[in-house]
Amino acid sequence: AVSAIEMSNIHVQPPYGIDAERGMELRLSGHSKSISRFLSLLRIILPPDKVSVQSLRGKEKNGWSSKLTKRQREVVSHAVKRGYYKTDSEVTLRQLADELGMARSTLGEHLQRAEEEIMKMAVEDLY
Repeated sequence: AVSAIEMSNIHVQPPYGIDAERGMELRLSGHSKSISRFLSLLRIILPPDKVSVQSLRGKEKNGWSSKLTKRQREVVSHAVKRGYYKTDSEVTLRQLADELGMARSTLGEHLQRAEEEIMKMAVEDLY
């Protein structure tokens, strides 16, 4: 039996479709466990001639990593790891700046520019 699949964790990415020669082609992104369960269910419902799975982990990840500078990725990653973005966080910009060895104003600029790019990409991905 196939376990429950959390479909909200799986996203079908274009291009996708069905044709007589290639059959059904789907590009999925999401949680590995959910995709595995989805593929197991798909194999039961529509036994495939061939299933090809390619992991994008560590690659360009929808172009997100190319939109941020290396330093922006570092400061955002550090801020997230330290809990800066949690609702009741007590981590301050000053603390993060000290830990990263930079001025608070410089860190603020890096975060603001990174946040702007991240929000633009998030909105683009929604539509």
